[in-house]
Amino acid sequence: MVAFVRAGETGSFSRVARELGVSQPSISRMVANLEARLGVKLLLRTTRHVAPTDAGRTFLKRARQILGDLDEAENAARGVGWRYRGHSEFAKSSPVCPSSRSSIRNSA
Repeated sequence: MVAFVRAGETGSFSRVARELGVSQPSISRMVANLEARLGVKLLLRTTRHVAPTDAGRTFLKRARQILGDLDEAENAARGVGWRYRGHSEFAKSSPVCPSSRSSIRNSA
């Protein structure tokens, strides 16, 4: 979802790939997989630019909200974890849900 959001915002798979440290074909595949799962084209592609379709604009709006909510939830959990640091090993364990920005290699 992050790959789609950034592509919709920037208009470029190549730029998103550089930002996220993955190859351009990987970004293209992530978005194509998301489109296949949804059964709808989200981005119009040319050789130099990508732009959201009508469905893509609708999905982009909701996806931004979802990713924002996810970031807020992660930050809230980290805030709670800080209170327990030193009192419990739980605070030192790895997160249940990795940051939406860092998990790009595993999701579209």
